Amino acid sequence: MQKPFIFLIILIALLGCNSKEIDREARAKRLLAMTLEEYNTEEFFKSTVTFNMGELEYKMVRDGVITDFEVTRQVDSLTYKAVYKNGYRAYLINDSIQAETSYSNLFIDIRLEGIMYFFTLPREFDRNYVHLKQLEDVIIKKKTYHAVHVSFTRVSEDDPEDELILYIDPDTNHIKYFAEFHQFTAAKKNVFKVAHNFRRIDSLLFADYYVLVPRKEDQNEKLDDLYKLYNANNMDELPSLIFENIEVERTKN
Repeated sequence: MQKPFIFLIILIALLGCNSKEIDREARAKRLLAMTLEEYNTEEFFKSTVTFNMGELEYKMVRDGVITDFEVTRQVDSLTYKAVYKNGYRAYLINDSIQAETSYSNLFIDIRLEGIMYFFTLPREFDRNYVHLKQLEDVIIKKKTYHAVHVSFTRVSEDDPEDELILYIDPDTNHIKYFAEFHQFTAAKKNVFKVAHNFRRIDSLLFADYYVLVPRKEDQNEKLDDLYKLYNANNMDELPSLIFENIEVERTKN
């Protein structure tokens, strides 16, 4: 007679755990919704944005299903360009399409798709394939932040195992810190980014980012513990992501 009772207790416990997971997901979605509103996401996806990173010139065109990116580098009389147009990728020199090579693929992956991926965040997170979960609040540099874990549905084994944690300022709904692991970091390391220089351009919110990585002895540190290394000033700094000369206009059909 005791077995049905034991099974009932186990079932109740499992249902309770599932309910907590659903609640953490719902709270994370509410936090993200407030953040996306602060970043004016709806207008972002109707915009054409240009900016510079050093000698590289970028252009992004978004309008409904349209997703066009390009990056250009001018060296003397040569114009190097990488383009992405709704899934089509190409590398060109003086408007002539070049044969696919490991260098051209790396340039598109890192200099184009990698930069545009991060430039667009967090606006791409309101998708069906994105999974959100609220974590416990944390204290970073003596201030409390909400923490949201982000992961993605993988259709095949070839899909990247991207994973991020967003640290959201409860006073502004700005994402102040990112802890991330994704395949655009060539060495596939955990990376910690610190947002600064928040500014609005034509109602859209942008920021620049300091980029830090764990030191050699901390390479195996868990993603959700990276902020502790940052608090302890125990990370190495990589080149920053500085988006200069940002210009915005509404995409013309």
